Amino acid sequence: MALYIAICDDHVADRKQLERLLDREKDNRLKSDLVLYIDSFGSSEALLNARIRYGLLLIDVTNGLDAPVEQTVNGMDIAKQLRSMGMNAPIALCSSSIDYTAYGNPPPDHIIYLTKPISQGQLSHLIDVAIEQQKTQEPLIEIRGQKDTCNVTQTEILYAVEKNNLTDVIMTNARDFKMLGKLNTLIRQLSDPTAFAYCGKDCMINFAHVTEMQKNAFVMDNKDVLHFPFIQRHALKEALLKYQLRHNR
Repeated sequence: MALYIAICDDHVADRKQLERLLDREKDNRLKSDLVLYIDSFGSSEALLNARIRYGLLLIDVTNGLDAPVEQTVNGMDIAKQLRSMGMNAPIALCSSSIDYTAYGNPPPDHIIYLTKPISQGQLSHLIDVAIEQQKTQEPLIEIRGQKDTCNVTQTEILYAVEKNNLTDVIMTNARDFKMLGKLNTLIRQLSDPTAFAYCGKDCMINFAHVTEMQKNAFVMDNKDVLHFPFIQRHALKEALLKYQLRHNR
């Protein structure tokens, strides 16, 4: 089992300390079946631009504390952005200068407050919590682009369109990703391929995001309209009904 962990701390010494603690935790778990992958970021921009779906995030960003209130950015701001992007993993806001309890105590939306310095025991417990949450979540699909990689769940995919040797994967929260390869590269990774169907020759839709079936098109929940040849209508209608019956829709 793999757990991807992100550190985002704009204080270099604190960031390095967290890296050391996590390296020690990796050593402590060598005899288990858990593999820890750790990425470290020095700014919120770098973290928010990362494509990896992390299973645990440790954040301490206080840049802008001397700026006007409307220009400050802290860990809670980043956590809210991550949640809006569909990141539902545990987020630990680590701080020595911000009182995050002002945002709510207990913390909102499965966010954890930690005061520095963070102990090895606290970090180990966080990892255990993240592992248990990951076990109950939908498995991730890895889609590779020309320069980077995106990890998403099947549920997050609305539809995908193949063009030449690239596949444009349209996802929830107005996201999209250009995947190297054809549609069958994506299909092989789906945990439930019956939730998807070809809509035309080069497009694949996720029935979970269909709001309406028209005469020769599907309307998706992001308002996109995807057309298919009329000859496919009967088979697609039948497949959609079977999906809806399985999922009580």
